[in-house]
Amino acid sequence: MTESFRGIFPAPRTLFMIGYGSVNKTALPMIMDALHLDKSQIVIISPDLTNEVLNAGYKLTKRIGLTKENYLTELGSLIEPNDFILNGGIEVSSLDLILLAREKEALYLDTCTEPWPGFYFNQEISLECRTNQYLRRQVFDSVPNHSQGPTSVMTHGVNPGIISHFAKKALYEVAHANGMDVSLSDPHVDWAKIAMQLNVRTLHISEYDTQKTALIRTSREFFNSWSVHGFVSEAMQPAEFGLGTHEKDLDVFFVLPLPHGDSAAHCKAPGGSVMVKSWNPAVGQYHGYMITHAESISLSQYLSVYNETGSLVYRPSAHYCYRPCDAAMDSLRDLRQSGWEVEHMIPKVLYEELVEGTDHLGILLGIEGGQSYWFGSSLSTVQARAIVPHANATSMQVAAGVLCGMIWAILNPNKGVVEPEGMDSDFILKVAAPYLGDVYGVWTDWSPLWDEDEGMLTNNHWGIQNIIVERAA
Repeated sequence: MTESFRGIFPAPRTLFMIGYGSVNKTALPMIMDALHLDKSQIVIISPDLTNEVLNAGYKLTKRIGLTKENYLTELGSLIEPNDFILNGGIEVSSLDLILLAREKEALYLDTCTEPWPGFYFNQEISLECRTNQYLRRQVFDSVPNHSQGPTSVMTHGVNPGIISHFAKKALYEVAHANGMDVSLSDPHVDWAKIAMQLNVRTLHISEYDTQKTALIRTSREFFNSWSVHGFVSEAMQPAEFGLGTHEKDLDVFFVLPLPHGDSAAHCKAPGGSVMVKSWNPAVGQYHGYMITHAESISLSQYLSVYNETGSLVYRPSAHYCYRPCDAAMDSLRDLRQSGWEVEHMIPKVLYEELVEGTDHLGILLGIEGGQSYWFGSSLSTVQARAIVPHANATSMQVAAGVLCGMIWAILNPNKGVVEPEGMDSDFILKVAAPYLGDVYGVWTDWSPLWDEDEGMLTNNHWGIQNIIVERAA
């Protein structure tokens, strides 16, 4: 589906695939096709491998889960310089695998910053220490000279990942509409100053998933279009958002960042019980959950402007507004009503059981004093299965981010620890486009107060308090 990158990852270089859930199952045939890999270059390590995978002829398969106690023995002893670690494991520490990759002079990519077990559901850990801000800071504080050395790409699926490239593309389109001469491929463009000049107040990661299943679900079952454990984990973390400089008079529900350069605030409630409003071209205004995501933090940090003395003068807010598929919405409601009794949950990832629908994902630039702009992707289940037969729209979108992030890392092998915002967005979007369905931009007059009485809560038009519509415990 994309151009050939034959020869950029030749044998005996090996891809170590950690975890074999919905995303890695979708990504593997795409990676093998684009990079022209054969099975002798693939190692898969996951606790739930089927006998079919174990006997499929890969270089090595291990039906085990990596732990803090065994990862050096089970993985570390196998890695050679220039190999690639693709961490798609649940609760397999991103930090420790990044450090291992750097020690072995190998490349690395993950789709979210994962901890070891005992983090997501541990009520004895403070809220601040269960945030994605904390996990992100831990990586950068713990990796010496993190801007140098072998490339480790953090959080590069679709969101986080491709969504940050959508954000730059949206800024590019709005800048051009305002007569600014900028290039998406120019690494010297100061996107933060452009966002400030355009009066961008907030970035909504706007996702509305219409995929449907005919299966009947019991109240204890949790259906989802991607990892159930992954979704529930982030739904139980505190809701987080990038804290813009326009945010004023926040009440005690919000915990402001500690004074060490952090860009995000969090709420005194899990993201799975904080509902916000946004806009998506598929449905117009909608309500979704403020699930914590790395891009809410990294985008607001990336688009920050400082003056000559180092004081912050501009930063947009950023948050995720996630409306998952109907089955996942119902599942999350029942889990929340059970008092978050995860131990009784019966997880099921939906593959061929999803019979129709589309995942609409994009970035909404909330612009003060003018029209706002949405840029993103609408990918249907039918379109996804034309590429990988067992895929659904959600797993295909994430796998596209994995593939183009891997290719970028292989072509740029000495960039150190990199977040999506630090990558070539023009290149990423060109490589990813064949896997994303319809990619487009839309102008809109929508704002958070369009259907409310003027002056509701505050006169801060794009303020977070005008966007939150429900904040139950």
